[in-house]
Amino acid sequence: MAAFFQGWTRSLRGEDEAGLTEMRRGIGISREQGLVWNAAAFEPPLAEAEARAGETDAGLRRLDSALAELERTEGRWYEAEIHRIRAGILLQHDPANTAAAEQSLQTAIAIAQSQKARSFGLRAALALAKLYRAANRDADTRTVLAPAIEGFPPTQQFPELTEAQTLLSALSESDAVRARELASREEDAAERFSAYYSLWGGRLTRGEPAPMREIAELFLREATARPDCPETLIAYRVCGCNCLQFGDFAGAHQHFQKTIELYDRARHAGFADRFGQDPRASAEILDALALWVLGRVDESLRVADRALADAESAGHASTMGHALAYAAFLGLFRRNPEAVATYSPAMADVASRYDFPAYWAGIAVFLQGWAKSRPAEMRRGLAIYREQGRIWLLPEAVLAEAEASAGETDAGLRRLDDAVAAMERTEERLYEAEMHRIRAGILLKRDPADTAAGEQSLQAAIAIARSQKARSFELRAALSLAKLYNAANRDADAQAVLAPAVEGFPPTDQFPELTEAQTLLAALSL
Repeated sequence: MAAFFQGWTRSLRGEDEAGLTEMRRGIGISREQGLVWNAAAFEPPLAEAEARAGETDAGLRRLDSALAELERTEGRWYEAEIHRIRAGILLQHDPANTAAAEQSLQTAIAIAQSQKARSFGLRAALALAKLYRAANRDADTRTVLAPAIEGFPPTQQFPELTEAQTLLSALSESDAVRARELASREEDAAERFSAYYSLWGGRLTRGEPAPMREIAELFLREATARPDCPETLIAYRVCGCNCLQFGDFAGAHQHFQKTIELYDRARHAGFADRFGQDPRASAEILDALALWVLGRVDESLRVADRALADAESAGHASTMGHALAYAAFLGLFRRNPEAVATYSPAMADVASRYDFPAYWAGIAVFLQGWAKSRPAEMRRGLAIYREQGRIWLLPEAVLAEAEASAGETDAGLRRLDDAVAAMERTEERLYEAEMHRIRAGILLKRDPADTAAGEQSLQAAIAIARSQKARSFELRAALSLAKLYNAANRDADAQAVLAPAVEGFPPTDQFPELTEAQTLLAALSL
């Protein structure tokens, strides 16, 4: 082992011949002693050193032998690195033939992900991202790199992390430059607005808050500055989506209302193809979510029904799929499995019939898994979604709750804590109050006697919901805390937390928590 490592160090210092000699001697000694594991671990670095010294054919032969031996010994701890190293040697052997190297790097990433080998995964993702970047495939670069970086523990001792973060920042800057370039091209406003929408959509998908704000504000400012600009309603919808993402539900409702008010079927019929969905139907179903969170439950359900009817009349597959997906998520917000079980299969059918991208199928699988209380199915759906490089924390929180309900409390708590940590970067605060309420439930399930941490999480949920004017989430968290207090004979505290949440809440039969809260409040008043 000493001989091998000394040789490897000399190789890195440029002493190719002496280094290779020592490394080969070390492997030879190991094999003489019957230390197959040592020898197998040494083969990939030696192959890399041989390629560095110009012996690419020898390096490739050595790696192929190592992979064959791996199938026999099942010594897979360095498997991802073998494929990454192989890609590097293939590129050195023939720089013009990138296909085989790309395939090897994709294999390395897939293996690393299956092993939860984040360091090897990031190293392979960085190599593939650099390959894509050199080919001007910036979208693919970002898609492969962002998931590898997301949630990686910060450190100064892993240079690849710093390099990956720098590359991702450079991509973000190139998008901003592109947006500014488009802004200066007054001769084709329609093309510019389409580009803004595309840039914003990519940022939303990857959870990048600062560029999302920048592009949305630029879009709205330019559209509203042009007299009778047809794309103005799209700019309002984009801003509404941002508000929803960042937990400004009242702002989201206002923007979606502007989209709906400005909609003219004759004038905007072609926008479904140009901007993904029919603007009115899309704004309506998203507005239904905002209204429900704001506590306007009956109005929300009426708007959702109208959105589904408008999507049907639009005769546009993506619009219909979008409306069904968010109708299902509205059912999830309501904790209504019947609604989710109705809309998610219909959405899956649309996605399958029209060959939509894989992430649509992932959403459908996730939602159907939730409706059937099957965490494994939910995990499978979420994995499909994340494979596309998409970041969305809401499903993580919902899955965490389902895992805890199935007895996997530690797994649920870890997942939820990871989501809360990621929220600080993405600023996805749509489900923030619910995350803290769910966390309280998991903590109390894990240790019913230790109520302090659960109480703290519920107080955080209530405070966040109040700051967001999220009355439905506030009432739900307040009810949980009031029940906790009531069980501890703290009736005055239960009444103090529950009364403000119930007061002025719009009357409805479609929100069971309201009825339960009113019943508890009446009992506390006796």
